[in-house]
Amino acid sequence: MLGRSPFGGGHDRATAYLAREAARAGLEPAGDSGGWFQTLHLYARRLSPESRITVGDSALVPVRDFKVFPFSGGQPRSITGAQVVYGGIVGDTTTQISADAAASRIVLLGVPSDMTPQRVYRDVSYGPQSRFGRAISVVIASLDFLSPAQRAITTAVGPLDATTPRADAQPSSILVTRRAASMMLGRDAGGAVPGAMGRVIGGRLIVEDRDMPTRNVVAILRGSDKKLSQTYVALGAHSDHLGLSPAPFDHDSVRAAALARRRGGATATDSVLLSVRDSLTRTHRPRRDSIYNGADDNGSGSVALLEAARALSSGPRPRRSVLFVWHAAEEDGLLGSRWFVEHPTLPLDSIVAHINLDMIGRGTSADITGGGLRFLNVLGSTRRSAEFWPLIAKVNAEAGLPFAIDTADTRGVYCLSDHWNYARYGIPIALFTTGSHIDYHSVSDEPDYIDYAKLAAVSRFTVEVVRALANRRTRLLPNGPAPDNRSFCRG
Repeated sequence: MLGRSPFGGGHDRATAYLAREAARAGLEPAGDSGGWFQTLHLYARRLSPESRITVGDSALVPVRDFKVFPFSGGQPRSITGAQVVYGGIVGDTTTQISADAAASRIVLLGVPSDMTPQRVYRDVSYGPQSRFGRAISVVIASLDFLSPAQRAITTAVGPLDATTPRADAQPSSILVTRRAASMMLGRDAGGAVPGAMGRVIGGRLIVEDRDMPTRNVVAILRGSDKKLSQTYVALGAHSDHLGLSPAPFDHDSVRAAALARRRGGATATDSVLLSVRDSLTRTHRPRRDSIYNGADDNGSGSVALLEAARALSSGPRPRRSVLFVWHAAEEDGLLGSRWFVEHPTLPLDSIVAHINLDMIGRGTSADITGGGLRFLNVLGSTRRSAEFWPLIAKVNAEAGLPFAIDTADTRGVYCLSDHWNYARYGIPIALFTTGSHIDYHSVSDEPDYIDYAKLAAVSRFTVEVVRALANRRTRLLPNGPAPDNRSFCRG
């Protein structure tokens, strides 16, 4: 499936397979015009390779020194002649400069000492552009935390809605390396004081647009109760992944580097890495690999939805209906789930709860400290309804072999998967995940490393939670009024 990029033939084949299997499982189509698919009308924005940022006589080069992400509507505001001002630390609004101090300038934000690769997208996607809406651009010194493959992604995708023109409504967001940040500021950015003035910038950012649609798969298992069947328990998983790498990697070297980092942390030496790689290559020849298979991320969640459909349709039907949505373009900014909640194919207020399955096939002790067959991370279940978590805990306690459930969001992933778009409309949500692992967003996220007993166990548990929700006489009591659906996610 060529890494299931949502904008290629591989993802089309994957979604066609999901639709066929959903039909075999006894589901009904619930997409556009009564079909299996819901088309996402998206457009792709590509930063032209001719783009440059100049600092004095030096030129910063796309991918190597900076990355524009995500792209705002319209062409980026002109950076030529704009002065850099140090705005403080990203995420720490208590010490950042004011909106007035940022107006008509390039705001450079540093990163906290505990910065992680997982936080990069969250910090870019939520907050800075709204706080500094009158700035020319918001620059975050976090590019060093992205992998070479993530840096090389030069296309961003956004929703295209006839009611929303592609206007230059917000400043562009730029990720830069620490070196580039220091060049822009004219001094080491690590010791800068908020409000300190930097250098005047030149160059030009050029963005090219083209339409690029993709599709969700939407299906329903009709409930048995005449009245309650008009309401839905929603199950979701994203069907896309990262596609192809621009250049092939040596599979065993990639995995050896990840294993060495896990064993030796940041101090892992080249000798440790080479030793691990040699142990992997004793039984086979070197393997060149350019496909991001995404077996766990999120092949695991996608097939679990199919198994849930088979299990729920083969026994007594639950009283409420069950909505199944395989979301597209999660990796591009939760776009499939965003499109569904903003263009629902059924009344959004008829959804009583949403469970998101994202990466549920790993989580052993080899992946996570304290992990194992019964380890499961359940996140967000108290955010919109205090009644959701007790229901999940009761189902778990009544299981013959309960999970050791961890509800702590130590990796800050609450804002990084599709459940968030349901939560921002006030729908009670829960994310089921077995956590990250050494093959996350790597070409080595292969079926070989899935723990299939674990995947089956999580899938069965999901079915029982869905049954409990669907057979409940009353809806989960919300914690309060639905939030402003335009609000930013808070992890």
